[in-house]
Amino acid sequence: MQSRDCLSVGVLVADHMCAPLDRLPKPGELLVTDQLLLTIGGCASNAAMDMARVGVGVSVVGCVGNDAFG
Repeated sequence: MQSRDCLSVGVLVADHMCAPLDRLPKPGELLVTDQLLLTIGGCASNAAMDMARVGVGVSVVGCVGNDAFG
């Protein structure tokens, strides 16, 4: 097993991100977007990604949910 400098423990979530919209929707209105991305998010994963970007060896621990993404 590879040694790490840091263990990031906490919330892991699936983030849905869309392409920029021309305007905010009115209450109850749905707007169509050209692109929808599914990315990882949450405080544990965000902190781990930032640490990895500056060269810290990091691992992530979190719970897996019981929904469509877990």
